[in-house]
Amino acid sequence: MTSKQFIRSGAYVERMVILVILWSVASPSHAHLMVEQHGTLNFTDRGAYFVLSIPVTAFENVDNNDDRKLSGDELGQHVSTIKRQIQSHVQLYNDAGEQFPLEGLMLSIEPPDEDPHAPAAYLVALGRFTIDASELSPVLRISFIGDNPNKQIFRIKATRGTVSRTLTFRPGSDRQPLFN
Repeated sequence: MTSKQFIRSGAYVERMVILVILWSVASPSHAHLMVEQHGTLNFTDRGAYFVLSIPVTAFENVDNNDDRKLSGDELGQHVSTIKRQIQSHVQLYNDAGEQFPLEGLMLSIEPPDEDPHAPAAYLVALGRFTIDASELSPVLRISFIGDNPNKQIFRIKATRGTVSRTLTFRPGSDRQPLFN
């Protein structure tokens, strides 16, 4: 598919609308895309869209100066590594154990409010799983582990239509069915 076909396909427009909505929801006093170690997974007829805030310490070999934070330069240098690790640690499966592909992965660092140019302790990932709307009981796996027990728990709100569930993921409980 050429870039012109991609833009006309609607997928580009759909992604841009989602980004604009996410950015517009953030208020100036709370300018973060997502609360630390929280996420959302929203199912539509076109797939499942997720946003997840991940501690930088959960990633391997991306923090060049070992300050437990990620600068814009470090993000730029390690974007491929970070995306591979996200695809390895955030996965969606069907009942038969087949994995749905994660596409359109976008990353944003979350610097402190008081210094928007400072390195960030958290990274926000946005992406889309290609999943058929008829899939009844998808299973989500989140297996990131931060550098201390407080950074090893993730809370995800999964929504499909009018049904919504909040799930907690932690070591030993990193795989959960979303809708039973």
